[in-house]
Amino acid sequence: MATNKLWDAAYRLHERELRWLDRLPELLAARSDWPVDRTVAFDVGASVGVYSRSLARWCTRVHAIAPNATLVPGLQDMPDHVLVHNAAAGSAAGHGHLTDTSADGLRRPLARLGDPSQAAWSQACDIIRLDTLEPNAPAAWIAKIDTEGTEADVIEGLGARLDDPFAMVLVEIEALHNPDFREVFNRMEQNGFVPCRVAFGRLRPAQADDVLRHARGPGGRLSALWPWSNNYIFLRSNVATHLGAARR
Repeated sequence: MATNKLWDAAYRLHERELRWLDRLPELLAARSDWPVDRTVAFDVGASVGVYSRSLARWCTRVHAIAPNATLVPGLQDMPDHVLVHNAAAGSAAGHGHLTDTSADGLRRPLARLGDPSQAAWSQACDIIRLDTLEPNAPAAWIAKIDTEGTEADVIEGLGARLDDPFAMVLVEIEALHNPDFREVFNRMEQNGFVPCRVAFGRLRPAQADDVLRHARGPGGRLSALWPWSNNYIFLRSNVATHLGAARR
């Protein structure tokens, strides 16, 4: 429990989107017709569960997608309405391997799907599509996706759910790990979503070029004064407007 609190504090220090998510139910209830009390969440790349715990405070059910078996035990203290899946998410159901190409293993907790023959470490895992979860279509859903470069595949696995009117996708995108990041923006915009990001506690319009413009600064993740942002929130235009993000 103490470790979870430490991780939670560290994430909240540098991820302004997490603090914004804590206020989101109130913002949605006050400014849109979003069915707050019937929202389901998908936390893809749940890691130590910081986002899952935040979403569990108000979502009716949270699916924590955690492919790394070494991290799953740390998710066992979740509330009953958080379902932990020891699997990766992708565009096709099946089997794959988490891989870490670093010789020192420092990035192993952030391992991504890849070719085990090219990795210093690998671990077999199942792969699921997000549209196979929640067989009865939820009234509203939020997906947080952090998969170190395979975000486009995860989004593809949402299938027809990308047409749902009450949908929100928060994606971590860094050009360092995902040189094809524009594919994510194109896919979401084709489905009628508009990109936004959180700046100074408020939702702002965003665009693909922001991935390069707001890249990590010389102080890294803990540089509080650097305008670094790697999380992008995709919303329906009417919801974005209700939440204060006017189009550019």
